Amino acid sequence: MNAPRLDRWLSLGVAAPLARLRARRHAIPILMYHSIADDVDDTVHPYFRTVTTPASFARQVGWLQRGGYEAVSLAEAIRLAHEPGALPQKKVVLTFDDGFRDFLTAALPILQSAGFGATVFLSTAYLGRPFLTGRPCLAAHEVKALSDGGIEFGSHSVSHRRLAEIPADQLAGEVADSKRAIEDITGSKVPFTITAGASTNSIFVDSTGRVGLRTSTPVLDLHIATSNTPAMRLEQNNSGGFTAQTWDIAGNEANFFVRDVTGGSRLPFRIRPGAPTSSIDISASGNVGIGTASPSALLHVASTGSASTDGKLLANEVMVFVRRLGTVAARPEGRIVLR
Repeated sequence: MNAPRLDRWLSLGVAAPLARLRARRHAIPILMYHSIADDVDDTVHPYFRTVTTPASFARQVGWLQRGGYEAVSLAEAIRLAHEPGALPQKKVVLTFDDGFRDFLTAALPILQSAGFGATVFLSTAYLGRPFLTGRPCLAAHEVKALSDGGIEFGSHSVSHRRLAEIPADQLAGEVADSKRAIEDITGSKVPFTITAGASTNSIFVDSTGRVGLRTSTPVLDLHIATSNTPAMRLEQNNSGGFTAQTWDIAGNEANFFVRDVTGGSRLPFRIRPGAPTSSIDISASGNVGIGTASPSALLHVASTGSASTDGKLLANEVMVFVRRLGTVAARPEGRIVLR
């Protein structure tokens, strides 16, 4: 016989009565089950028994159905609880811990006959394997089919350890890894994933919504900080029928550049540190200025040096027309000099 546990005594003897006193008039009851099977665990103290016979479960579901109850998912119950006003009457949540396979073979037919939904909490280490008690658990493909049929799934940790007694680093894995495994199986969307070992401030969002990558002090909407060439990759794969192409945008002490990764990592575009303002400037009309912020022609080259410094446009085997106040001189090497 298992010895009485303080946490269970507190939950049933203290917390539960207090919760009932504080409950709103129309609360949503949550009924917790584990295994639905005929081989009941009657060798343990009644308090620790977690197996309900199919016949008993059917009677309980029938009572709820005749009473006009509707079984909703836990997520739906939480949504209703956050709505203003009193909770709707005749709602109930049925949950099943541990993910035993008899949920599929014994509980589901009874639930379906009543038009009831349910929420199942999985310990993902035991998917397709016997549980700690030896009872078989749902396999991944069965979880997928049940999810597609409207059954809600939640995380019950990875290995069913007592989470209050394990180190913090292991606790994070027990919770996050289980959640990811369930999302992978059910096809739920995973907004983002942070793997174990990620450095401090790998992603940091400040109070204004600015996002820092490897920095806790982002100064712009997106701020990337690293000790060697912060970069961003734009990668188009061929899954959509288009040709694969990858570009990198990066910068360091030598230059800001665009790298054509697919094309042999060539650098077709570079800006060197110290380049003057409007070294290249494209106006709203499409005119391109080199050395000027107000180009007055399709291509406008302006000298950025002293009055005696030439503004030069190289034209090798290309006909170039330049309009500028002043003189235009042709050089033998194909250089057009603007003064």
